[in-house]
Amino acid sequence: VVARHCAWLDGIDLAPALIDQARGLALPNAEFAARGVDTLAALPDAAYDAIFVMGVFATLHGEVFEATVAQLQRLLKPGGVLVTRDSVTPEHDVVRRVNDGYHAHYRGAEHYAGVFTAAGLHMQRAVYLETFTGIDNYFFVFRRR
Repeated sequence: VVARHCAWLDGIDLAPALIDQARGLALPNAEFAARGVDTLAALPDAAYDAIFVMGVFATLHGEVFEATVAQLQRLLKPGGVLVTRDSVTPEHDVVRRVNDGYHAHYRGAEHYAGVFTAAGLHMQRAVYLETFTGIDNYFFVFRRR
């Protein structure tokens, strides 16, 4: 859907099956790769008008969250937007076991927004989606100045 509104779209995901599914759409203006946020450093500065990150930040622990936000800010053109769909807690950070190999890190809303602000990304909008077991889901829009 997003590709219809773009001159070019780069899509990444860790799941090869999702990348194969996206490639199966044979979009002429898109390229998809199975890779993680650790590969963002290899991309050129100010390359993107918009970046969409859906449900990724809760998977990032420790300093990886802050480093990833800084990389995304670097990749955005001045005035570019970063749209996220993510889960935050009303107050304090919470780490929950999801399954044997994975723990989600849900950040407090102030902590979450503060990391983006510190990286030079200013929140334009937060759209509430739903709450599940004390975790709020939002779409956030940040703009690089």
